Amino acid sequence: MMGVQVSGAEEPANQSPFSARPGGATISSEKIKLFNTWMTDVGESDMMNAMTREEMTARLELVEAKADARLGRLEERMDQAIAEMRRESAQLLQAFNQERGDRRGEMRNLKLTIISTGVAVVVGLWAANVSMVQSMLASFETGKTSGTAITQATEQLKQTQQQIQSLQESLEQRSKSR
Repeated sequence: MMGVQVSGAEEPANQSPFSARPGGATISSEKIKLFNTWMTDVGESDMMNAMTREEMTARLELVEAKADARLGRLEERMDQAIAEMRRESAQLLQAFNQERGDRRGEMRNLKLTIISTGVAVVVGLWAANVSMVQSMLASFETGKTSGTAITQATEQLKQTQQQIQSLQESLEQRSKSR
């Protein structure tokens, strides 16, 4: 760095130009102007901020190395995160496919159950229909044969009543004759 040369007569080496001097001496106007120049031209001043080309190159290389290291760590983290996401995606896909296969098997069983239930209902309705038709035919036949049976029973009843009447008459006659 470049520095301001100050003669030893003006200022001791371990003392700042702005500190109070023994004996109550004041700061010179020249030193105040120099201070004001340093403060106003901080970005442009060659006195305070001057860096050699080698220092600038070393500083830039250091910043670049730090940035590369950060970028490398970020890339590693991203690669790890992507690998983890891929593993999780593969596991989820495998679980989904397995679940889908299980569901397909269950759906096949459900389809078979529904179809067999439908067939059983149709067969049951057919059997109930046949049973009702048979019952009606049997009732009709029973009614047909029972009509003849009733007619026969009525005739037998009439005959029985006639016989009873003739017996009663004969008993009455015997009792009168006795």
